[in-house]
Amino acid sequence: MIWITTDTHFHHQNLIDGGCRPKGYEEKIYKYLKEYIKPDDILIHLGDFCWTNDDLEHQLFTSTIICKKKWFILGNHDGKGISWYLSRGWDFCGHKIELDIYGRKILFSHIPQPPSRNWDLNIHGHFHDYSEERIKEFEPEIYRYLDHRHYLISLEKINYQPVKLETIVKNLPF
Repeated sequence: MIWITTDTHFHHQNLIDGGCRPKGYEEKIYKYLKEYIKPDDILIHLGDFCWTNDDLEHQLFTSTIICKKKWFILGNHDGKGISWYLSRGWDFCGHKIELDIYGRKILFSHIPQPPSRNWDLNIHGHFHDYSEERIKEFEPEIYRYLDHRHYLISLEKINYQPVKLETIVKNLPF
């Protein structure tokens, strides 16, 4: 089973103070990951892992969440080099990854990517539960190319739970 999570933003107090996330959201994330992820599974994290305590948080995460493989896609708040993340327990780290799976060519990224003939679906994070108006106002260059082939994972909208890749693909309208 392949699971996806994103934008965990561990230790990001401003998200709580600003009313974007409830107090205790980090515990919810860990609770659901430990509940759903099994030793034979793969977990893909789509970036923006934590805000502070990078070393401690990455080591805690990769030692607590037990699965076959943990892949990390760098987000706009993940500023260390690829080798740094690999040395903290991730099995893969990069800016994006493409998989040919479930009859689809899927691109995994943090920020949505411009449409391409190379992929059928771009699964991404970055926008949390922002309204379409907010995306259009603050990131117009990205908003211009968003289409039905872009699939946003927003932890705020799914109660901080990971999502099965298979479920995403099976529920697509195309």
